[in-house]
Amino acid sequence: MTGEVKRRLQVMDNYDFEHFVADLWDRMGWETTVSQASMDAGIDVIATKETPYPQKKVIQAKRYGENTTVGGPDIQQYASLKQQVEGADSVIVVTTSEFTSSAHKRARELNVKLVNGDRLVQLINKYDARDLVSKYVSDVREGRSDPSVADGGATQTSKGTTKTRKGGRIRGALRRVRALAWHQYVAYAIGGVIVLFFAIGILAGVSLLDPIVNLLAVVWFLLLVSIPIAWYLDMRRVQSQSEWEPTAWLYLLGGIILPFIAFPLYYYRRWKRVGL
Repeated sequence: MTGEVKRRLQVMDNYDFEHFVADLWDRMGWETTVSQASMDAGIDVIATKETPYPQKKVIQAKRYGENTTVGGPDIQQYASLKQQVEGADSVIVVTTSEFTSSAHKRARELNVKLVNGDRLVQLINKYDARDLVSKYVSDVREGRSDPSVADGGATQTSKGTTKTRKGGRIRGALRRVRALAWHQYVAYAIGGVIVLFFAIGILAGVSLLDPIVNLLAVVWFLLLVSIPIAWYLDMRRVQSQSEWEPTAWLYLLGGIILPFIAFPLYYYRRWKRVGL
């Protein structure tokens, strides 16, 4: 059973694995935030807890196969992530594989906590978190896959595995879209629309600048069209991550009829309910 859970973790999409780790730490009593722009050497998850005393952990999540290990140089690199987060007291590296002896040595020297695949499965069992595994990956049946390739690839042994991995990548891509800070984009886009509107009006009378004016007009139109789309995506994200459920169609309609009321009202209510 332990091996089956580990195999399911090892074929999980990398981005999904970060969210899985965050959800697991949530279940362990932490409050977590997943980085919106995680890169290979970047911060994946920040976990905080106030009891019995304030704590803040920086978590690096590495979804690897059985034949790929995390080494000492990796730990050296991840240890520096603590300096990027104010108030962080330590770094935790979570992997679905194993750590080398040099990794354990560097971790002791740099106060980095290590969670390997076996320990991760123990935590899943302890906190009854198998449902979280199922949330991010379908069942992996015997003979369907070989999860021995690290960080994004896998040696495929059947068409079923290819579909599973492809589905995981699609789900991960969709989650990345939903995780973007759309409310910030909307604010910047509105500012851009206003600035371009006046710029086009000023430059339109100069015939030599017609190509530039035409280009600015295209950019202005694209920004204008993107605003309701981004706004809708932000409302969907708010609905999925909080108890507040803004009525999307009503706000979008208000944005067309009375934009100077609808947008400030939405941002004010968003700030009061979930923050900006």
